[in-house]
Order: sequence, then structure tokens, then C-alpha cells
Amino acid sequence: MGGEVRGDATVRVGFFSQYGTTRGTLDCQAGEIEFGGRADGPVRLASRGDITIGDGAVLYNELRYWNPGRKLNGRGRLEKVQPVFDPALAINGGHWYYGGAGGVAGMLWYLGMALVMIVALHYLFAVVLRSAGRLAGDRPGRSLLRGMLFIVAVPVAAAVCFVTFVGVPLGVLLLLGYAVVLVSGGVLAALVAAFWLRDRTAGDWKAVRTVLVALGIWILLRLIAATPLFGWLLYGILVCIAFGAILGSLNGGEGGVSA
Repeated sequence: MGGEVRGDATVRVGFFSQYGTTRGTLDCQAGEIEFGGRADGPVRLASRGDITIGDGAVLYNELRYWNPGRKLNGRGRLEKVQPVFDPALAINGGHWYYGGAGGVAGMLWYLGMALVMIVALHYLFAVVLRSAGRLAGDRPGRSLLRGMLFIVAVPVAAAVCFVTFVGVPLGVLLLLGYAVVLVSGGVLAALVAAFWLRDRTAGDWKAVRTVLVALGIWILLRLIAATPLFGWLLYGILVCIAFGAILGSLNGGEGGVSA
């Protein structure tokens, strides 16, 4: 943890490392703790592993700690602070896996929500998405331009609706729909890509396989989005292509929806 926390900080993680500043009380329970920052307020550290006070640590208030070994590694600059072993801070129960378990649970929840969205969209719009997959592969440039136009045009149209009192409800609906589409952008792009792959492999994919491939592509898209510098740019381009292909597939005059 870097930067500055102006108030109190309560931390429950698997591994905790601080090299920033805490102005208020720091209450930390973790599997392992490294403290090398500054704490102006009281500090309470509890760990089933090592607690290390780095050479750069500066503490100005009380320091209470607990770990099975009853000792701190390193002492830093405690500025007349005497560390106190406090049994009241003991971590009861099994090994300390809060951070790891919480991270895994959050990841599984995130994947589960994405899977539910993929299944629902596949069930409701399989024909549209299949056509969009073909269109995205055949005309990626046109799909990209159409998707970018959609991204820009909908907010403009909503703003025009808000100018007139009568158009306010329509503007609200446009913005709500726009928000839902943007939130679902990664899932829609993954499904379009999955149908594109299905057509290119000329395989008779079952719905389950298409859904699982789409989930894998969605994970890949999230990794792309997390890539520094150009990750979000590439992610945005792929999502715009998917949006444009879906819009094009709804246009019966341009490779539109077919059974």
C-alpha cells in the first residue's frame, strides 16, 4: 500500500506491504506483514507469519502486534515507540487466508456473472450474434466505424432529447440502454468472436461449446484491457467492431439476420 491515508485504515489480506503514510489508526491482520512506511497514529499488526518493520519505517504512536513467534523482524525508526506484544490481537481459527480466499471468491463471482450474461445473451440473441460474427470477419473496418458511430451518436441523441421537455423520457431510456450495452460490451464482443471462430472452423458446435469458448475469449479480453498503455485502446477497438457487427446484422439490407 503506497500513497497517503488521511484517516484510519483497516486491512484484512493474505499479504500486506505498506510503504506509504497512514495518518490515523492502522489495524492490519494478514498472513504476512511488511511495514516500511510512516504511521502517525496507533498501529496494530496481527499475523500468523512474519511481521517485518523495515529500515524505512517511521512510527510516532503506539505499536501493538501479535504473531505466534512473539517477535518482530527489523525495528526501523520507532521514534521512542516501544513495541508491545498484545494477545488480544490474536487471530483465532485456522491459517490466515482471508486475502486469498476473498480474492478467489471475488474472481469466481466475477466469472460467474460473466458466464450468466453469456448464457442469457446466447439464448436470447444467438441468431443475431451468429450473423454478427460473420459480418465482423467479412467487414471488420466497416463494423469498427459503425461501432464508433454508435458510441458517439447515442449520447448526442440523448442530449438532444433532453433539450425538449417532451423528449426527456426518451433521453433517459436511451442513456439507460446505452449504459447496459456498454457494461455488456466485453461479453457481446466475446460472443461475436466465438461465433466468428465457429464459422471459420466450420464446426458443428453445440451451445455449451460456444458459451465456453465465449467465456475464454472474455477472459482474454479482460487481460487485454488490463495491459498497460495500449490495452484499453485494443479492447475498445474490438468492442466497437462487435457493436458495429451487431448493428449491421440487424440491418436486413446488409448481411442481416437470417435463420
